[in-house]
Amino acid sequence: MYQITRLLLMATLTIIIACGRAQNSVSAESGDSVTANTELLLEASEEPLLRVLQDHVTMPAFDENNNPLEVELESGDHIIVLSETVFDSSKNGLVSIVIDRNSNAPGEVYSVSPAVLLSLPVAAMSLQNDADEFSELDALDEQKMISISIAGFQKIVPVMRVARMTYCYRYVKRYLLKIGLVKVYLPGASAYQAAGILPKYGFSKVSRKPHQAITNDVCVYRGGPSGHGHIEIKTANGWYYGYGYKSAPIKNRIFTGCFHK
Repeated sequence: MYQITRLLLMATLTIIIACGRAQNSVSAESGDSVTANTELLLEASEEPLLRVLQDHVTMPAFDENNNPLEVELESGDHIIVLSETVFDSSKNGLVSIVIDRNSNAPGEVYSVSPAVLLSLPVAAMSLQNDADEFSELDALDEQKMISISIAGFQKIVPVMRVARMTYCYRYVKRYLLKIGLVKVYLPGASAYQAAGILPKYGFSKVSRKPHQAITNDVCVYRGGPSGHGHIEIKTANGWYYGYGYKSAPIKNRIFTGCFHK
């Protein structure tokens, strides 16, 4: 009798856990044949880079003064999710995001609900390889899905693959914002442009070469297969290489200068 009761209890707990997981995960559109890749491909699932898939999408958000507003999104906009609210840590339940449109204007920082963010038509950007190249985004592979998590909210979304080197400037912009060296998400689409942009935001060009850089030196380069250049920031843990850490500066680029604030 004891064994039967124990088996029933274990079965009940299993069902409860399974139901809880199902409620926390938002599935893809009904009718789609989806095999979810539960191994998170993003380097930091709580800070994914998302791409908007539809035009004229409205997203409710808050500005830095906590004023409610409606943010208009277009297909191709990139939403960069920060791990915490930038301006006001008391905004419990909200996360900070930046919308990157590769424009010459700085990006606005907004606070949004994770549930609202994951209700948008988005794909996760998966930085697939370590290629030293600037490739265009691969076509959306509707059979390739990923489970992402933002502040405890989960959703299964399609993945768009991109060579890692393409996004070095975006990731350095995000890093500078997170550590407080800038108050806005820097403008500019290509990494080489940072040489003219950083001085406008309080950075000074220094005489150090990349291998001499100190913590928080931002080194900028020209050249590369598509001419976008490269940017990297020296941290206490190594070289921040846009998408991850490297132990040495990049090679095969034309060094423009290091900047410090």
